[in-house]
Amino acid sequence: MTEEKPTILVFKSSDPAPNSDNDIVQNLREKANVYEVDDEKSYGYSKLLSNHPSARAIFVLKSNILAPKYEHLWDQMSDYVDNGGTVVLSRSFVNATQRPDLEEWILKTWCKPWEWSLSMDPGYAVFQGSAIGPRASWRNGLAAAYSISPGLFLFNVHSSDIWYSSVRCGFADEVPTFVAFAQIGLGWLGWAGDINNIDDRTTVVLAMMGLN
Repeated sequence: MTEEKPTILVFKSSDPAPNSDNDIVQNLREKANVYEVDDEKSYGYSKLLSNHPSARAIFVLKSNILAPKYEHLWDQMSDYVDNGGTVVLSRSFVNATQRPDLEEWILKTWCKPWEWSLSMDPGYAVFQGSAIGPRASWRNGLAAAYSISPGLFLFNVHSSDIWYSSVRCGFADEVPTFVAFAQIGLGWLGWAGDINNIDDRTTVVLAMMGLN
């Protein structure tokens, strides 16, 4: 008997998505039933989530969900995660959002004090043995380390929520986090990271969704 594919929801913008996001979504389509919606109608995201309340995960691409008209959606997404769902924020979503607005939304909606900053130094992001994940096999296929270029990273992240971090970013008093995944209620909130290698970033997203 063939196992039924899980459902993945994709929140995106009506603007064209970066090629890297499209590559990840294509990989998701091979492993899951994927339903996509853009922001042309303010109720589109909410309606899709209402139609699929038991979806395995929501992948948030470049989108405008931080606009005030989506406040009802924030509560809906929070309830979804509290009840066992997973929300994964893509690189394009974070890059396209004003960092103060993003940090306020993360704190208000998810009660996480995460802050983003910019690394100007190359180096390596290393997988953290203290990291936790959603399923017994979640570490399968994850790289032990990957090279980093100037880009975004997180700080103020609890050690158990850090998947990849580095100490080579010129911030002696902080632990730079390049991929984060935190348990909230019965569910999870993840940031897929500013990883240049699309294969590594795809593997991270699949692992967060239990599809690796």
